[in-house]
Amino acid sequence: MPKVNIHPILILIIICNLTVNIFCQVTEKPNPPGVYFVSVEPETGDVKIVWIPSTSANVHLYIILKAELTGGPNYPPAYIEIGRVPSTDSVFIYEDSESLLHSDGYTVASVDTVSDLSDFNQLVDSTLFISSEFDSCKSEITLNWNDYNRWRGNIREYNLYRKINNDVTLIQTLPEGTNSYIIENVQANIDYGFYLEAVHNDEIRKSTSNMTLINTHMSKPPEYINADYASISAGNYVELSFTVDTASELTYYKLYRSNSAGGPFNVIDSFNRPDKKFIHIDDIEFTSGIYYYKIESYNNCNQAVISSNISNNILLSGSNYNLINTLEWNGITNWAGNVLKYELIRTAGAAIDIIDTVYKGSLLFYEDDLGSLASTEDPVINYYCYKIKASETNNPYNINNTCFSNEVCLTISTEIRMPNAFIPNDDINNKFGPVFNFRSSDYKLTIYNRLGFKVWEGNEPWDGNINEARAPKGFYLYHIKVYKINEDPVEKKGYVFLFYR
Repeated sequence: MPKVNIHPILILIIICNLTVNIFCQVTEKPNPPGVYFVSVEPETGDVKIVWIPSTSANVHLYIILKAELTGGPNYPPAYIEIGRVPSTDSVFIYEDSESLLHSDGYTVASVDTVSDLSDFNQLVDSTLFISSEFDSCKSEITLNWNDYNRWRGNIREYNLYRKINNDVTLIQTLPEGTNSYIIENVQANIDYGFYLEAVHNDEIRKSTSNMTLINTHMSKPPEYINADYASISAGNYVELSFTVDTASELTYYKLYRSNSAGGPFNVIDSFNRPDKKFIHIDDIEFTSGIYYYKIESYNNCNQAVISSNISNNILLSGSNYNLINTLEWNGITNWAGNVLKYELIRTAGAAIDIIDTVYKGSLLFYEDDLGSLASTEDPVINYYCYKIKASETNNPYNINNTCFSNEVCLTISTEIRMPNAFIPNDDINNKFGPVFNFRSSDYKLTIYNRLGFKVWEGNEPWDGNINEARAPKGFYLYHIKVYKINEDPVEKKGYVFLFYR
């Protein structure tokens, strides 16, 4: 038989066709698994990654990868291994995620497909990330979020959930393409939580976002501001008092003034006052008229949030006729409570102060008849000052107040009566001197005879003696100068007839 020479390569091919061994087996690279969805657990921030297992039979291990854009958006991502699971698993929970801070991309690879990560370029699924911003001036929360990147064009809807305490509520369903939402008229000082759920068109796959937490802190406004009073101060300025709800956290106010209770009101001052009861002085003189005041509390956005009631000053006026002083005043119109009473306080005398309350009631006028005070034994004091004190009752905040008017001083019509005759040796009309309807501070009486010579002078009635001897019967000329409290002296002269029984 002739010898046949076979090429070594052919021999190897024949052997490989006949025998399968480790040296000549051709191994197929396994198919990568397909990520089904990634989702964030809103409460914990853990990321749940679910995938469809590889169709290759020889896969015995999956590697979970996190993609990071280290070189910027135009560069391929770098992959970081975050876990390995056996081929029997198709779910991985990543507990160390940064899902509360931003959106991250994830993918899954079979063990043979990641032998060299430098050229690994599998598509990733990015988590939903939602953020919130609170505008206290508008009482609004603005929510923003990114798309689920692999589902673009296949998102059925977004479901927006709100959590307050342990109560979770679906508040809005939004279409694909919506990436922001504004919640208006939010409650103040509430801890809100919001998260998003993206629903795939297949209505099976759902992916939730992180939960964004926000507190709607707003400085607590006052529930009330009480305008206590608008009194006339000692310097004849309007002294204003206000009491603010002690729970208020606001401190900025604007003060308004008007000539009418119905307005218009104009800003005359603004100030920061952290105290809850304070005095403010309006340096306008009360004699200009009756003024109405209120303050408004402003929040940090320079928005007025609440106004006080209106307070007004009491303007007292008066006039005199003979022994009657007539007083009139305006009332308090806008106290938070009611006017209990008006009191007319009278001070008699500039040097000798006698204070009396001469009227209590609800009327706005009073006639002070001083006739009962006039007598020769105890003539009235000619200088009277008056002031109104208004008292409040039934204030809803239990801060009943009092308010004082300006002071009005009146001098009664003065009358100096001089007798035209007297009898020195009589038991009754035995002296010659003035009779007042007011109390004078002093007077000087001078007596002249018919020839014009001064025969007597003193600051008391004349007893009819001249140099301790009886004066002759007849007519005498008198001159009297009366010194009055807070007024110019008054002079009077005439004749008096002196005779004896």
